[in-house]
Amino acid sequence: MADASAYLTVLDEAEAAILPSLTPLLEAESLRQLTSLRLSGQPAQPSPEYQRAVRDLLLNLWRTAIDGTLGLSLSDLGLKADPTQNILEEYARQFGARQISRIVNTSRDQIVREITFGQARGLSVAEVARNLQETIPRLAASRALTIATTESHGASQYASQRRAEQSGLILQKRWNSIRDSLVRDFGTSGKISQFNHRVMHGITIALSLNFQVPSLYGSTEGLLFPGDPRGSPGNIIHCRCHQTYVRRG
Repeated sequence: MADASAYLTVLDEAEAAILPSLTPLLEAESLRQLTSLRLSGQPAQPSPEYQRAVRDLLLNLWRTAIDGTLGLSLSDLGLKADPTQNILEEYARQFGARQISRIVNTSRDQIVREITFGQARGLSVAEVARNLQETIPRLAASRALTIATTESHGASQYASQRRAEQSGLILQKRWNSIRDSLVRDFGTSGKISQFNHRVMHGITIALSLNFQVPSLYGSTEGLLFPGDPRGSPGNIIHCRCHQTYVRRG
């Protein structure tokens, strides 16, 4: 991918398109969870309607991200982007249930966690709930952005990996970091992150292998591609690194 800014622009557009629908959905579910806790002391189970709505929004986000970025990632190889629908279906089968479960359960866990922290500070459930109700719109907007950023990126990089595998070419893949102040590292940017993506820039490996991303604790975590949904949250949330390809032979 010759121009990383073009890749980021497409992802930004995909995220912006989904946020007006995703943010109020998350806010409404958080308010429902809060109401359930205030009335019964127990969090409500995620409703089937909420789960379906999350699934539909994710499918739209993944499709938009894949369609918009796949041609960019393959342009240097002279490959066509199609068939994106098959890749989307693969991604949904492999990661869809897990990603939906993470999102719907986090809505409930977030409310429970805030109530627990508030009670530990000596506040009543009613007091915590009142304070929390005022912050739910901000929390929902922040979480919607995190979901949109992470999900669009993971889907686009999965599609790039799969199309490269299907090409029949003998390829290596190269990790590319944006190399600005937001790239996670161990303190170079002024912030210590759990994983270091700055040092990954330029690392080139066989297409079938996992990148080994250094952890703050001395180990590494394997990612098949930047943003791999199988990675831990600290390694993939808000990641904007991308992989490009080098012909072998």
